[in-house]
Amino acid sequence: WREEKGSVRAVTMSSSSSSSTSGSGVSNSDLAAKAEAHYNAGDYAKALDALHRIESTIADKQDPRLLHNLRLVESAVAGFNDVEGLKDGLMAIKQQLRAKLERDHPDSSDDMETELAQL
Repeated sequence: WREEKGSVRAVTMSSSSSSSTSGSGVSNSDLAAKAEAHYNAGDYAKALDALHRIESTIADKQDPRLLHNLRLVESAVAGFNDVEGLKDGLMAIKQQLRAKLERDHPDSSDDMETELAQL
């Protein structure tokens, strides 16, 4: 989820995974929209269920957008009581992104640092 103009919206999966469907024939885009609606309505357990359904259909279980949304919703389900745990989880995702960028684009370290600093 990303906050924009006071509302929360889903950060959907990449186009290759958003066209996937769950076992029930619902697309991941539809599931992401449902997860967002449940989250915004305060029904965090249903939001988490929708995200787990997406997770079960995509190949990249380390997709940073999915992991980000899972950490946020898991924190919500737990009552937002572990701020440090949420922060640590999000920082771990950032470190995964950093490692992937360094591995995939070793010559662009200055640009990468600027982009990662904005996260």
